[in-house]
Amino acid sequence: MDAKDLACIVLAAGAGRRFGFPKWKADFRGRSFLEIIIEKLGNVGILDVGCVVREDSIPSLPGIKYVINPIPEEGMFSSLFYGIKLFQQKKGFIILPVDHPFFETDTLRELIIAFIANSNSVIKPQFNDKGGHPIIIPQKLALSIEKGDFPGGLKKFIEKSSFNFFSINVNDCGVTKNVNFRTDISVH
Repeated sequence: MDAKDLACIVLAAGAGRRFGFPKWKADFRGRSFLEIIIEKLGNVGILDVGCVVREDSIPSLPGIKYVINPIPEEGMFSSLFYGIKLFQQKKGFIILPVDHPFFETDTLRELIIAFIANSNSVIKPQFNDKGGHPIIIPQKLALSIEKGDFPGGLKKFIEKSSFNFFSINVNDCGVTKNVNFRTDISVH
């Protein structure tokens, strides 16, 4: 198994109410969050990328498969079902909210290596005892996600599953950097 056996699902169906517009459009140093994420994925050999969006906000970056979450108000978990359907044959899925673009490429590489060694486990980065993104989930867990919301989101879904969970300590504060407001970008 290697990086080509993985796909990434970028969760970008939020309206970005607190932000003022959908976060995939957010700009950091002349590039959108989605462009930043796509570059980092390419740098580690992840070429199969699905982006779950809302019907009224569809990006046009090439090389990405887009899928619409018809009920994005149900939350990020509801988007996973649609994104995973794009790549059901993959052995693992990198799950990445679009508002977490500041992780290091080396961190993603480290997570992929850990997943390859533990391909039936959930792999999550941890910085200073705080979990973050991206995470990697195995195919069997991904394919068990049903349409709709799940109380407590992906974290609770994983906890209720029988899958092993590995937190990988990383020296990368970007894994915990969630951008909710435009001012959060300037802090980075």
